[in-house]
Amino acid sequence: MNRKMLIASAVAQAVLGSTAALAAPFEFYGKGLLTLEQISTEDEIIVVPSTGTDTFEEGSDVWEVKSNASRIGVKGDMEVADGMATAFYKFEWEVDVTDGDSDGDNFKSRNHVVGLKSDYGKVFLGQYDTPLKKAQGKIDLFNDLFADIKNVIVSENRLSNTLSYQSPSMGGVKANIMLIQGEEGDTVTIDSTGTQTDSTSGDGGIGDGVSASVTYENDQLFAALAMDDEVKGVDSLRLVLQGRLGGAKVGLLYQDSEPSDGSADSEDGYVLSASYKIGKFTPKIQFAASDQKALGREQLTLGVDKKMGDQTKLLAFISDRSEDDDSQDETSVGFGIEHKFSSL
Repeated sequence: MNRKMLIASAVAQAVLGSTAALAAPFEFYGKGLLTLEQISTEDEIIVVPSTGTDTFEEGSDVWEVKSNASRIGVKGDMEVADGMATAFYKFEWEVDVTDGDSDGDNFKSRNHVVGLKSDYGKVFLGQYDTPLKKAQGKIDLFNDLFADIKNVIVSENRLSNTLSYQSPSMGGVKANIMLIQGEEGDTVTIDSTGTQTDSTSGDGGIGDGVSASVTYENDQLFAALAMDDEVKGVDSLRLVLQGRLGGAKVGLLYQDSEPSDGSADSEDGYVLSASYKIGKFTPKIQFAASDQKALGREQLTLGVDKKMGDQTKLLAFISDRSEDDDSQDETSVGFGIEHKFSSL
């Protein structure tokens, strides 16, 4: 057994050594974010339209372990053009580590890009978060969890078939633009309940959809203004402000969205969040409200993180989500662990 281990180790060192000689730094990285949650739904009375009669649906309490967009990825870069530019890549996948079925789809594509960067900025092709989505900054204190803001507001998109440009920072100001080609030009309609549904296809031309943002950041302030034009059939305008002072952070996100074809009125939504670092603990609170996903949807979340190391933290939260017709009222109580890792 020891001999086999030595042979395997020697082969691995030879492969990694030759790779290092041929390529720039290669990083294998990832994050595990696992929670144990009790998700509760309330009892409700449902009116059957065809008969006008009421039916009773009993609520439930379910315990489950959730993977919360745990991920792995590889990224790296290499100087090209005699050092005048750098080629870079990033390939990342979401991993559902709670799915023990070998036939299950454990992997889901996240950001996958290849591009060039220089003193003039970055240009890249592939699948990536839109500038409007990235404009949220760090305001979503429960990102990837039950209380993620994507459950309340629309336009949290990651799109394929895109061409993107990111400017260099100029006094803390950055500009970002993404052109979405025809493959992602699908339009949608928003019905009377505020639900977003697929409809017709786009024109199939270059830049059928556009997402853009301007951001400003220093040690005390993050600000962003972003827009989507015909991105998955929705036009959105987003404003984000987050102030930082000592261990305190307070943020506001406001968004106005409407169907690109004008088939429905615009709907606004907002997110308020605050946190305060006390030693190794960070208590936090977040409230989000909008009619964009469902009429009258509101989400209130309280939580606390405890730092266990540079790459590890424990977390706990309670989140309540409700809407006008009570059809999807849910409460989640959870606790878990987040651990990040890197080969560098």
